[in-house]
Amino acid sequence: MIEQQYGRLVVLETFLQIQRSGRNERYARCRCTCGTICVRRFADIRRGRTGSCGCLNRQRQAEWSQSQIIHSDCVDRHKTVEFRCWMRMIQRCEDPNNISYHLYGGRGIRVCDRWRRNYKAFLLDMGRKPTAKHSIDRKNNNGNYEPGNCRWATRLEQSQNRRPQRGYIRRRFGRIERVAPQAQGCSKEIQEA
Repeated sequence: MIEQQYGRLVVLETFLQIQRSGRNERYARCRCTCGTICVRRFADIRRGRTGSCGCLNRQRQAEWSQSQIIHSDCVDRHKTVEFRCWMRMIQRCEDPNNISYHLYGGRGIRVCDRWRRNYKAFLLDMGRKPTAKHSIDRKNNNGNYEPGNCRWATRLEQSQNRRPQRGYIRRRFGRIERVAPQAQGCSKEIQEA
Protein backbone atom coordinates (compact mmCIF):
# COMPACT_ATOMS: atom_id res chain seq x y z
CA MET A 1 0.00 0.00 0.00
CA ILE A 2 2.74 2.45 1.00
CA GLU A 3 4.92 3.64 -1.90
CA GLN A 4 2.48 2.04 -4.35
CA GLN A 5 1.55 4.10 -7.42
CA TYR A 6 -2.05 4.69 -8.54
CA GLY A 7 -2.22 6.76 -11.73
CA ARG A 8 -0.05 9.79 -11.01
CA LEU A 9 -0.26 9.37 -7.23
CA VAL A 10 2.27 7.57 -5.01
CA VAL A 11 0.86 6.72 -1.55
CA LEU A 12 3.13 8.02 1.23
CA GLU A 13 0.97 7.05 4.21
CA THR A 14 -2.60 6.10 5.10
CA PHE A 15 -4.59 7.16 8.14
CA LEU A 16 -8.09 6.92 9.56
CA GLN A 17 -10.25 9.97 10.01
CA ILE A 18 -13.54 10.05 11.91
CA GLN A 19 -16.41 11.40 9.83
CA ARG A 20 -19.41 13.39 11.11
CA SER A 21 -21.46 10.22 10.84
CA GLY A 22 -19.14 8.62 13.39
CA ARG A 23 -17.61 6.04 11.06
CA ASN A 24 -13.92 5.84 10.23
CA GLU A 25 -12.76 6.63 6.69
CA ARG A 26 -9.29 5.72 5.39
CA TYR A 27 -7.37 8.55 3.72
CA ALA A 28 -3.99 8.62 2.01
CA ARG A 29 -1.34 11.31 1.88
CA CYS A 30 0.10 11.12 -1.64
CA ARG A 31 2.79 12.66 -3.80
CA CYS A 32 1.73 13.43 -7.36
CA THR A 33 4.18 13.10 -10.26
CA CYS A 34 3.99 16.91 -10.61
CA GLY A 35 5.47 17.16 -7.07
CA THR A 36 2.34 18.22 -5.17
CA ILE A 37 1.48 16.53 -1.86
CA CYS A 38 -2.26 15.94 -1.44
CA VAL A 39 -4.73 14.00 0.71
CA ARG A 40 -7.38 11.83 -0.95
CA ARG A 41 -9.85 9.14 0.13
CA PHE A 42 -8.03 5.83 -0.20
CA ALA A 43 -11.11 4.06 -1.58
CA ASP A 44 -11.29 6.60 -4.44
CA ILE A 45 -7.60 6.08 -5.22
CA ARG A 46 -7.90 2.27 -5.27
CA ARG A 47 -11.02 2.32 -7.46
CA GLY A 48 -9.43 4.70 -9.95
CA ARG A 49 -11.79 7.61 -9.25
CA THR A 50 -8.82 9.79 -8.28
CA GLY A 51 -5.64 9.56 -10.31
CA SER A 52 -3.85 12.83 -9.60
CA CYS A 53 -3.78 15.91 -7.39
CA GLY A 54 -5.91 17.71 -9.98
CA CYS A 55 -3.10 18.40 -12.42
CA LEU A 56 -4.41 15.80 -14.89
CA ASN A 57 -7.77 17.56 -15.09
CA ARG A 58 -6.09 20.96 -15.49
CA GLN A 59 -3.87 19.53 -18.25
CA ARG A 60 -6.86 18.07 -20.12
CA GLN A 61 -8.77 21.35 -19.82
CA ALA A 62 -5.78 23.28 -21.15
CA GLU A 63 -5.44 20.89 -24.11
CA TRP A 64 -9.16 21.15 -24.86
CA SER A 65 -9.07 24.97 -24.64
CA GLN A 66 -6.09 25.05 -26.98
CA SER A 67 -7.90 22.82 -29.50
CA GLN A 68 -10.90 25.16 -29.40
CA ILE A 69 -8.68 28.17 -30.10
CA ILE A 70 -7.15 26.37 -33.09
CA HIS A 71 -10.45 25.16 -34.53
CA SER A 72 -13.13 27.56 -33.40
CA ASP A 73 -14.85 29.94 -35.73
CA CYS A 74 -16.61 32.56 -33.62
CA VAL A 75 -18.78 35.59 -34.19
CA ASP A 76 -19.23 37.70 -31.06
CA ARG A 77 -17.84 34.80 -28.95
CA HIS A 78 -20.51 32.39 -30.28
CA LYS A 79 -19.49 29.45 -32.43
CA THR A 80 -20.74 29.74 -36.00
CA VAL A 81 -23.35 27.36 -37.41
CA GLU A 82 -20.72 25.75 -39.64
CA PHE A 83 -18.46 25.06 -36.65
CA ARG A 84 -21.35 23.54 -34.66
CA CYS A 85 -22.29 21.43 -37.71
CA TRP A 86 -18.69 20.18 -37.96
CA MET A 87 -18.60 19.26 -34.25
CA ARG A 88 -21.98 17.44 -34.40
CA MET A 89 -20.90 15.56 -37.54
CA ILE A 90 -17.84 14.21 -35.71
CA GLN A 91 -19.88 13.35 -32.60
CA ARG A 92 -22.50 11.42 -34.62
CA CYS A 93 -19.74 9.33 -36.19
CA GLU A 94 -17.41 8.80 -33.21
CA ASP A 95 -19.26 9.11 -29.89
CA PRO A 96 -21.18 5.92 -28.97
CA ASN A 97 -23.07 7.98 -26.36
CA ASN A 98 -24.48 10.29 -29.06
CA ILE A 99 -28.19 9.64 -29.63
CA SER A 100 -27.65 9.33 -33.41
CA TYR A 101 -24.50 7.21 -33.30
CA HIS A 102 -26.33 4.04 -34.39
CA LEU A 103 -27.40 5.82 -37.60
CA TYR A 104 -23.89 7.05 -38.44
CA GLY A 105 -20.82 5.67 -36.64
CA GLY A 106 -22.69 2.47 -35.80
CA ARG A 107 -23.25 1.90 -39.53
CA GLY A 108 -19.56 2.48 -40.30
CA ILE A 109 -19.89 6.06 -41.53
CA ARG A 110 -16.75 8.08 -40.75
CA VAL A 111 -15.42 11.60 -41.17
CA CYS A 112 -12.41 11.78 -43.52
CA ASP A 113 -9.07 12.46 -41.82
CA ARG A 114 -8.68 15.87 -43.49
CA TRP A 115 -11.96 17.12 -41.98
CA ARG A 116 -11.64 15.23 -38.70
CA ARG A 117 -8.38 16.90 -37.79
CA ASN A 118 -9.00 20.36 -39.21
CA TYR A 119 -12.12 22.51 -39.08
CA LYS A 120 -10.51 25.04 -41.44
CA ALA A 121 -10.17 22.31 -44.12
CA PHE A 122 -13.86 21.43 -43.66
CA LEU A 123 -14.83 25.09 -44.07
CA LEU A 124 -12.55 25.50 -47.09
CA ASP A 125 -14.08 22.45 -48.83
CA MET A 126 -17.73 23.09 -47.91
CA GLY A 127 -17.86 26.88 -47.70
CA ARG A 128 -20.42 28.73 -45.60
CA LYS A 129 -24.06 27.59 -45.49
CA PRO A 130 -25.98 29.38 -48.28
CA THR A 131 -28.97 30.01 -45.96
CA ALA A 132 -30.12 29.11 -42.49
CA LYS A 133 -32.39 26.46 -44.07
CA HIS A 134 -29.44 24.43 -45.36
CA SER A 135 -27.66 21.63 -43.47
CA ILE A 136 -24.98 19.13 -44.36
CA ASP A 137 -26.05 16.22 -46.56
CA ARG A 138 -24.21 13.20 -47.91
CA LYS A 139 -24.99 12.48 -51.57
CA ASN A 140 -24.38 8.77 -51.01
CA ASN A 141 -26.06 7.95 -47.69
CA ASN A 142 -23.82 4.93 -47.16
CA GLY A 143 -20.69 6.97 -47.88
CA ASN A 144 -18.45 8.85 -45.49
CA TYR A 145 -18.34 12.55 -44.72
CA GLU A 146 -15.74 13.66 -47.27
CA PRO A 147 -15.37 16.46 -49.83
CA GLY A 148 -16.78 14.62 -52.86
CA ASN A 149 -19.78 13.23 -50.98
CA CYS A 150 -21.10 16.25 -49.04
CA ARG A 151 -23.11 19.33 -49.87
CA TRP A 152 -25.31 21.93 -48.18
CA ALA A 153 -28.95 20.93 -48.81
CA THR A 154 -32.43 22.03 -47.77
CA ARG A 155 -34.87 19.70 -46.00
CA LEU A 156 -36.69 19.06 -49.28
CA GLU A 157 -33.45 18.07 -51.04
CA GLN A 158 -32.50 15.84 -48.12
CA SER A 159 -35.91 14.17 -48.00
CA GLN A 160 -35.41 13.10 -51.62
CA ASN A 161 -32.01 11.61 -50.75
CA ARG A 162 -32.86 9.00 -48.09
CA ARG A 163 -32.11 5.38 -47.45
CA PRO A 164 -35.02 3.09 -48.31
CA GLN A 165 -37.36 2.83 -45.32
CA ARG A 166 -38.53 -0.57 -44.13
CA GLY A 167 -42.19 -1.24 -43.63
CA TYR A 168 -43.47 -2.87 -40.48
CA ILE A 169 -46.19 -5.26 -39.34
CA ARG A 170 -48.72 -4.44 -36.65
CA ARG A 171 -51.76 -6.16 -35.17
CA ARG A 172 -54.84 -3.97 -35.05
CA PHE A 173 -58.45 -4.93 -34.28
CA GLY A 174 -57.68 -8.64 -34.75
CA ARG A 175 -56.08 -8.11 -38.16
CA ILE A 176 -52.44 -8.09 -39.18
CA GLU A 177 -51.50 -5.01 -41.17
CA ARG A 178 -48.38 -4.80 -43.26
CA VAL A 179 -47.57 -1.10 -43.33
CA ALA A 180 -45.28 0.11 -46.09
CA PRO A 181 -43.28 3.31 -45.65
CA GLN A 182 -45.51 6.34 -46.26
CA ALA A 183 -42.58 8.50 -47.37
CA GLN A 184 -42.45 6.56 -50.65
CA GLY A 185 -46.14 7.06 -51.33
CA CYS A 186 -47.08 3.41 -50.75
CA SER A 187 -50.39 2.38 -49.29
CA LYS A 188 -51.22 -0.23 -46.65
CA GLU A 189 -51.83 -3.86 -47.45
CA ILE A 190 -54.25 -5.51 -45.05
CA GLN A 191 -54.54 -9.24 -44.47
CA GLU A 192 -57.16 -11.01 -42.37
CA ALA A 193 -55.77 -12.77 -39.31
